[in-house]
Amino acid sequence: MTTVLILYATTYGHTAKVAQHLAQALAAHGHQVTVRDVMTIPSPAELAAADAMILGSPVYQNRHLRAIHVFARQHRKLLNRLPSAFFSVSGVAASSRPENHAVARKVVAHFCVATGWYPPQVAIIAGAIPYTRYPPFTRLLIRWFRARQGGDTDTRRDYAYTDWALVTAFADAVVRTLDAAPRLSSS
Repeated sequence: MTTVLILYATTYGHTAKVAQHLAQALAAHGHQVTVRDVMTIPSPAELAAADAMILGSPVYQNRHLRAIHVFARQHRKLLNRLPSAFFSVSGVAASSRPENHAVARKVVAHFCVATGWYPPQVAIIAGAIPYTRYPPFTRLLIRWFRARQGGDTDTRRDYAYTDWALVTAFADAVVRTLDAAPRLSSS
């Protein structure tokens, strides 16, 4: 059994849902999983107890949230040593346009270079557009952006685009890596 720490950053809660889904899939394979918002700052003991780590963040304005960026940069040596993975949650991942998928990949590549962490497994996951929870200016801006992309623009409702089968497939890929990885000695 591997102890997996899943740390996520979120603004409106959808990335937390993805993290919980991943945790359930990993636990179903017999792994011990802890899920934490990175803002709660895991203790050194929690970090030392982890055999593997998964980080996740939504993308806003072509950037991952600062809290996950800071954590990855501060702990890049540990992340590069342990089995690790990263999931990026974005609205553009739901697009049918290949150029938008290229943008999502570029945002992840920039994150890796900026933090110095190069996770062997990365998933780009379609997120959600919670129009009803956005402040007025954000709602207007996202509506404009979505209209340019040919996306959903009814601001009276929320939209979830996540392909949960893709999230489960990502978890399964992580499980295969964990099952094949040698256990690191804690001494």
